[in-house]
Amino acid sequence: ILKTPKWMMLTIPIVIYGVARYLFVIYEKKEGESPERVLLSDRPLLFAVILWGLVILTIVYFFPLGGLGGLR
Repeated sequence: ILKTPKWMMLTIPIVIYGVARYLFVIYEKKEGESPERVLLSDRPLLFAVILWGLVILTIVYFFPLGGLGGLR
């Protein structure tokens, strides 16, 4: 499907870190009752989500997928 390099694969480490951090917080810190509270109160997890979003926006903007995506 993709004719260009698979730039979205650059986000895999960020997602893996985010999932691992979330699992750490809910199982080790016992804070799993409220997922939204975990997301908003845990700075490393929030940073990972923001970084993921910025990387996605950068990829979509600067590396359009064969004319099907991008904001240019």
